[in-house]
Amino acid sequence: MRKPVKILAFILVFLLSVLLALAFCASYIFDSKFNDALRLVNSRQSYARIVYTPVSSSLLSKKGKVSVTVPESPVGELRATFAVDINFSVSSFTVRFHKENYDGNIDELLSSIGFPVIDMTGEVNFYPWQLKGNANLRTSAFDLNLEDGRCRIGDSVVAVSGRSLSSIDTVLKFSGINCRGRDIYSGREAYTFVFQNLKTIAKPKFYLSSKKISFDSFSVSFDELSADASTLYLIGFKPDDNVKDKTLRDSLSVKNFKVDVSFDNEDKNFQKVSSKGSMDAYFAFPRIREGQTVAFYDLSRLSYESSLDSINLMNLLKTIKHADDPMQSLILNLSKPVKVNVDNFSFIHNGKETKFQGQSSVSFNSVTKKPENVYLKLFAKSPVDFVDEWVDSQYKVGLEDYLKTGAISSDGSNYSTVLELNGNKITLNGVDINSDIKSDESDEKSVKKDLTIDLDSL
Repeated sequence: MRKPVKILAFILVFLLSVLLALAFCASYIFDSKFNDALRLVNSRQSYARIVYTPVSSSLLSKKGKVSVTVPESPVGELRATFAVDINFSVSSFTVRFHKENYDGNIDELLSSIGFPVIDMTGEVNFYPWQLKGNANLRTSAFDLNLEDGRCRIGDSVVAVSGRSLSSIDTVLKFSGINCRGRDIYSGREAYTFVFQNLKTIAKPKFYLSSKKISFDSFSVSFDELSADASTLYLIGFKPDDNVKDKTLRDSLSVKNFKVDVSFDNEDKNFQKVSSKGSMDAYFAFPRIREGQTVAFYDLSRLSYESSLDSINLMNLLKTIKHADDPMQSLILNLSKPVKVNVDNFSFIHNGKETKFQGQSSVSFNSVTKKPENVYLKLFAKSPVDFVDEWVDSQYKVGLEDYLKTGAISSDGSNYSTVLELNGNKITLNGVDINSDIKSDESDEKSVKKDLTIDLDSL
């Protein structure tokens, strides 16, 4: 029984020795090759210059400073220095760092525009036995004074993880912004602004040989964006100005916002872009009138799902920056024809759903830039009371005519129709309405003609 135990103990000691030797080798390689690697990185790109200066060193731990210089940014040269703590172990390689405040020019630039010092910390981990790594960069929360108020800017973190440059997950989290006006209008702050819990997820792929980056997908979401303000403040009145209704306020709110975008390669160059999203939206203009709260106009559970097939996004982004004619650049990077599908666009108002679905295709003449071979088919369904709410009295006769001819259907609760545009032909529920449109155009020209005659006779 003792022999197997001795063998197992020997194997464990041997493995531990190998792991320790590898950790020592990693430490040695770092000391001898790290600056060479940085010089190689600096020579392969011109966006930033990175310099490492050692401060202290032991076998499995290093301390130093990393200076980063961005020579060309929108605000000129940027410089920052980070204190670095490097540790080696049998299972991982870890780098922790934090920005040295006022060492460089970033803090001075921020101070010149009224921003305080922003702390930055981060960590990089590599796990050789799992062939994966992760990194994160954090910024601290801070207060920002405005001319007429104050904002609390929340903390943020960017996290990256993956097993290779072609398999990376990135996440940006921002806790949000909370702003309040300093002046008081009718017992309340001039304005409030709240933005909470922004989250962005992306899956980029890096190609070092070609210096290119591509994305399979990305998503953006946040919990809440709301704004509330005194109407008097918005139009420039002071709190003590003599006006008829000092209580007037406007308000809007967007909650549970999320948008997903994905890219599917149709061929080597063109991508199909698909997107879906949802949110709850509420607004009231005004929200308060004569001291009484007015109900929000709600568009809850607003959602969509659509796709564009297809577009050469990489070439578009490359050429449109220097294009004399951006529209021409866009047309040249669209497929012929380009197809747009709306699988769903819907929302709930007063507990009732309005819904659209459709598909379309169009080609653009690369010389005249005019659309050609236009096709559109769109299904629409909406509650009767919602449509009646938005249709002006002058159009209600036309709506009744369409109901009589079957161009628009009604089951008593909802209106519905299928709009189809094929070349120059337009139908609603299969009923040709071209003659109605031409009649409206003729009437409009007649009105303009009569108006001209009347003006000339004055």
